Amino acid sequence: MLKKVHKTFSKTEKKVFERLLWAQSHGGVLSRQELCEYLWEDGQTSSNMSQLSCLINKIKIKFEHAGVTHEIITTLWGRGYKLNEEFYQRWLAEEQEAQLYSPQSVI
Repeated sequence: MLKKVHKTFSKTEKKVFERLLWAQSHGGVLSRQELCEYLWEDGQTSSNMSQLSCLINKIKIKFEHAGVTHEIITTLWGRGYKLNEEFYQRWLAEEQEAQLYSPQSVI
């Protein structure tokens, strides 16, 4: 179910979400500055910070519309963003399940 939501993301939403997944496996917290520098050449500007907030919100809303009721992305004030650990574990479980049942794994 979570993968279906991921497929509805815009290109930039995908980049944000995938970077948060990466960060979760490398310590967890990703600063707003790091995300802005990852997404845009001009890095952390007030416009980009505003766009980033909107992107995070859109990602949350898409998962909520798909029935995910718990927090997906945690905002750590003064530090950045972090994926909720329960959500991250569900994501990994779905990913492993998809690999188990993919046509290539049957061969």
